Amino acid sequence: MRLGGSGLTLRKNSTSQELEALTLFFGKTDSDFKVGVKNIEHWVEQWVKNEEDNSLYEKEDYVYDAWECFKVYSKNYVKLTTDFLNTYKFNSILDYGAGLGLTTKLLANNFPDKQVYYLNLRGSQWDFSSNYLSNTPNVKMIENITSLGDVDVVCAWEFFEHIKKPCEILDKILQLNPNILSIANSFGATAYGHYSTYECGGELFTRKTVSKAFNKHLKLKGYKINPHTHQFWNNRPTLWEKIF
Repeated sequence: MRLGGSGLTLRKNSTSQELEALTLFFGKTDSDFKVGVKNIEHWVEQWVKNEEDNSLYEKEDYVYDAWECFKVYSKNYVKLTTDFLNTYKFNSILDYGAGLGLTTKLLANNFPDKQVYYLNLRGSQWDFSSNYLSNTPNVKMIENITSLGDVDVVCAWEFFEHIKKPCEILDKILQLNPNILSIANSFGATAYGHYSTYECGGELFTRKTVSKAFNKHLKLKGYKINPHTHQFWNNRPTLWEKIF
């Protein structure tokens, strides 16, 4: 996998600007991505055999998984969340666990007068995002939240399933005092990087029961589901609003 690259120049007539940027940066073709997406199930099987292998996020095939997730799910989360936020007053957005930064750029383009933060661990996805977001002036890339003050809106889409102790990370995020959380979890799905068991509040949960515990934790922390959420299929993303 070739990392690096700068000054991406997108070809004309591209069917997807995001895919075009990915193929150029990683030195791949559209066909490579099609084959890579088809092979995701193979890598899911390998993950299930060893859920401690966190090196998967730096493996080439994870880019294919991240691309598929954006195309099928998180691109729509941006649209639905944007529609809601257009009726809401805020100044800043944090895209937490933003991966390839594809959703971050959409958010930044939708809200050019707002401060948008991209947060992710350093690695190949960070390298791509640094390039991809370089011409988006209202985006700041950060590795952790310690440098931030309060943030009005936090988006975390298809993220918490990849964390063994999701409520622990959630509590750190809530220290930012967000008024709105846009969260899309799929704990119940057997997928690349998803765990079979989770810990929340010191208790162990299966992938089928942890979602209820996660939501209960948020309610205890002073958040409720905004009714606008119920317009969305399967309540995804879920819009949480701070009430105390």
